[in-house]
Amino acid sequence: MKVRNASKARTVAKAIQYWQNKNHTHDVDYDAVREFIKKEKILDIQPITVDEQIDGLLRRVVRNETFKTRRGRRVRKYGVPRWLIEGEMVTLPPTDMRYVNPDIGQTIFDANFEQGVNSLKRVAIELDEYNDYNLFAATLPDYQWNLTEAIQEARHKGYDDSFDESELDDDEDEQ
Repeated sequence: MKVRNASKARTVAKAIQYWQNKNHTHDVDYDAVREFIKKEKILDIQPITVDEQIDGLLRRVVRNETFKTRRGRRVRKYGVPRWLIEGEMVTLPPTDMRYVNPDIGQTIFDANFEQGVNSLKRVAIELDEYNDYNLFAATLPDYQWNLTEAIQEARHKGYDDSFDESELDDDEDEQ
């Protein structure tokens, strides 16, 4: 029987909570929880196939691949056109943004914009909940939600959301 990913995720969420309760912590130690899940045989997970590994790599590259523009900016190379049609998400194959027609490009940017808006909504709700219910009776400051200045700055100076692994090496040397 194949278990849906959502069911696996719920099972893992319960395993995390159980492990936290058992260890009297609110943190998540990935290594410890993974070992707990394996030891207790909470999930029946099979090794992934070569095809699954390649699919994962393909998705990661499509999500993260960039190119340098004539202005010297690094921008995402691929976009994924998605439409919500009669309540069903229709996804087309990823496409190179340098060659996409304007209609598809607009669809991709609209979806990316909505994704960003939804992320900000999540931050706002989580901040409110933290401020209302944290154990320390603390109130964290609200954010400047008008992003016009940040967007203009990015347009002029660019931005860098890459991860520099060398920063990890420096931290490990100090310990």
